[in-house]
Amino acid sequence: MPDEVDEPPDHHELEHNARFQHSWKRWHREFLTDLREHNASSSRQTDRCIVEVGDIVLVSMEGKKRNQWKVGVVEKLIRGRDQQVRGAHVRVVTKGKKSYLDRPVQRLYTIEVKSKE
Repeated sequence: MPDEVDEPPDHHELEHNARFQHSWKRWHREFLTDLREHNASSSRQTDRCIVEVGDIVLVSMEGKKRNQWKVGVVEKLIRGRDQQVRGAHVRVVTKGKKSYLDRPVQRLYTIEVKSKE
């Protein structure tokens, strides 16, 4: 079987990749920073639940950059003895398979979109 020869990318492909990279970097730089600031100011409001069932959240992962955090959907809230929301059971996709994480609310950052499920 002959060796396959990789052709160099054409001009349109290079341009598409450059636009994608620009958009991705801008999204991470602007949106995620705003999201963090929004959550920091929201968490000061003690009368408001930080996350709700159905919220789409970024799950903070220790030792990883924000653009590597997982995106998930809050399935269930975890309450303490005082009935305050202390954590959440979050559905994420890992390597194409559903998995679940229990995380404290301090590690969850809501995205301004609600799940339809």
